[in-house]
Amino acid sequence: MSFVNQLIKSTFKLHGLNLNTESTKILAESLSKIDEQKHEDTLEKIIDELTKKNLDGSSCLTKIDIENVLKEFNRNDQNPNEKEEIFHIIDAFDVPKSIYCEVTKKLIKLSNDQRSNKSVNHRTLLADSRAKIDIFSQRFKLIHQRTMRHELFSPCVVSSNNFGKKKFQLKPIEFLLSNINHVEDIIVLGMISQLKENKFFIEDPTGHLPLNLTDAKYHSGIYTEGCFVLAEGNLVDGIFEVKALGFPPAEFESTSRAYFGNINYFGGPNEISCKSSIALSQAQLSVDSMIVFLSDVWLDSAKVFEKLQTLFVGYSDCPPYAFVFCGNFLSDLKYGLRCNELIEGFKRLADLITQFEAIKDNSNFIFIAGPQDPGVVRVYP
Repeated sequence: MSFVNQLIKSTFKLHGLNLNTESTKILAESLSKIDEQKHEDTLEKIIDELTKKNLDGSSCLTKIDIENVLKEFNRNDQNPNEKEEIFHIIDAFDVPKSIYCEVTKKLIKLSNDQRSNKSVNHRTLLADSRAKIDIFSQRFKLIHQRTMRHELFSPCVVSSNNFGKKKFQLKPIEFLLSNINHVEDIIVLGMISQLKENKFFIEDPTGHLPLNLTDAKYHSGIYTEGCFVLAEGNLVDGIFEVKALGFPPAEFESTSRAYFGNINYFGGPNEISCKSSIALSQAQLSVDSMIVFLSDVWLDSAKVFEKLQTLFVGYSDCPPYAFVFCGNFLSDLKYGLRCNELIEGFKRLADLITQFEAIKDNSNFIFIAGPQDPGVVRVYP
């Protein structure tokens, strides 16, 4: 067992990962159940899986991290031919929150336990003021790291093809605040805000400066208060006189994935991005893999039911993957909630669907309440 423990520790250290005694013991017990010749391959697979999960950006692995990966391995061994489910309904409160770690330069997914902590803004319909601060702070970090990867702002490398090309350097606002003299041709990344009435400022986590936009040249786009921009200009007497204003450069998904991997940041049971799912790629090639969206499905209207029956007849030979019915589900709500009428309408819809066996057995049905449907708060975020 001591040889196995040494193999585990050395293999993980080669990948920059550290295990505590308890985690090493769990891995050793798991490896003792398989052939000794497969130990190294199994450890490599476990490390690959841990890397995909991205963990919390730390190199120190916990007992929970190891147990979760081993459970997944056991499940795959028991059901190697299990069909991957590609259709999921994800609650807005279950979408994982991700933050950018400036130390590890990774996106870290917060677990449910971490999200329940008040310091990271627990998910709630009516959040407190700290949530707004966190939104803009995290948005700045994401845009800043993406901008710094762009060829115009990334540091020069002698061996690269971009060596010798003109480069730009972003400066934080605190750099400008520390210079009382005239500073020219500075580029700043920040958010446009109106800290005083009818007076615009640019701010980042290090400070803020008043803007003079009189002679600014605007690149294409819509500029609003609260948007992040790249501002080029001069600092004169404590005022940033903007010469050109534009948006931070966009980035292809392939470039982002090269830095952050195929982690699924949207939610659901899949650990990797759904775009990398083989089952989803195969389903998209199928003619029948479609989702039908319908809005204002009035269940108190005879004409709507006639049209629904015509629709189901047309799709009975090739049922779509899902029907998404959006409200409002009643045509007129000025006479009260009319809940009984709504219940009767859904019963009629269920009876209509059961008349088409292929659709009933093969299609999923999702219902999204409208702003005037019973039970929906008439407050928009």
